[in-house]
Amino acid sequence: MLPQLRLVIPIGLNMTTTPQRHLSHEDAWTPANDNEGEEPSLSFYAFSHDPINLSEDIGQKTPTEKAKEFRVSASQGGGIDAARKAVDILREALSATPNDANLLNQQGLSYFALGEMTLSPKDMKEACDAFDTAIEVGRQENEDAFCYRVIINKAAALRILASYTGDDTLRVRSLDEAERLLNEILGILDPQDGGHQTVVGTSMIPSLLKEQDIPRAYDNRGNVFLDQGKYERAIDDFIKARDAWRNECERARTVCNLGTAYLRLGRYQDAIKALDHVLAGQHQKNGSLAWGRTQVLRCQSLSLYGDDFYSSDPQRAVNLYNEAAVQLSLIRTTISEKSSPALWSLATSELGSIYQKTGRYIDALFLYAQSYRFLCKRDGDILRPRLILVSMLSMGMSSKDDLISAVKVALTAHGVPQSDWAA
Repeated sequence: MLPQLRLVIPIGLNMTTTPQRHLSHEDAWTPANDNEGEEPSLSFYAFSHDPINLSEDIGQKTPTEKAKEFRVSASQGGGIDAARKAVDILREALSATPNDANLLNQQGLSYFALGEMTLSPKDMKEACDAFDTAIEVGRQENEDAFCYRVIINKAAALRILASYTGDDTLRVRSLDEAERLLNEILGILDPQDGGHQTVVGTSMIPSLLKEQDIPRAYDNRGNVFLDQGKYERAIDDFIKARDAWRNECERARTVCNLGTAYLRLGRYQDAIKALDHVLAGQHQKNGSLAWGRTQVLRCQSLSLYGDDFYSSDPQRAVNLYNEAAVQLSLIRTTISEKSSPALWSLATSELGSIYQKTGRYIDALFLYAQSYRFLCKRDGDILRPRLILVSMLSMGMSSKDDLISAVKVALTAHGVPQSDWAA
């Protein structure tokens, strides 16, 4: 018999993983180079490969090539240190040529990749600023196609900035600006979208640019609609993007985003089906962030789908919870907390939520405490998670003695200093 269902979403951890972003490809000046050997268009890989080792001759490469290698390494297990290295390389290059639009775009991409790992509004703001400057320089050079791509990048960064900030006014303003920019780009690249009035150039658009960036713009606008709560419009855009992609890797990322939209609408079976399709092309052996992200999203879908059966079919609910718990445990052992603390913390917190649903309160407490290590390091906020832990425990514990016992467990939880948690 299941205990009374209590779904706890710890404050500060978004229990629905952030949709995968589609940034423009590596060399925005020369779109024809995007087809082969390019870094995929966001820091998480949909179809992961073996971990990339940095080239022995990296010292002979250009700053853009070096930064790209470190970003790829970061997304495939190299973690935060590799992402920071990409930022440092481009910062040094820009100190010599501060008005190089391509380097500025690369710096934006690198700050974006770093910000996704640190969940830092500051890093995402740095990305927006770098993209802004790249657009300004590109316009001075009459490079319209370049500007279109970087505008899509800026819109993606604005959306992530909105999700990280605690300022509601900034959040709404950032999402509105991201939507406006993407409306403008789609008005240029795809007149069927409605021909929005534009403020960017209207020169002839290369066919390859349209082929790659029409779905990218639709995908990013779908993400904006998700964060605005416009789920049906998000699904429409994701379907347009999915059908327009010619690259299977890119299509898979969009299908993952489509699964997110289904999840938020409560269409859990549709979400699981979409995510299973994506996972069929992913590999866990290298601990890729893309595989981990998709698995967490699928586990959230399984967990919420189980809630639907809590009253009518308790055993089916338990089976769904158990399936999710097995996968979340695998993620925690496959994805490194050091290299990917945000994703690891999300998987840990979600597993804690499942344990709490099934009455394993002490086990849930261990996991919640561990998941909050990342928030404490990021925010320096010790009081908030401590109070939340006590609040969560009081919901599940039936007696004062049980609560006291659980608090003692919290004080000795692995990796959580007693000085941080002691009242």
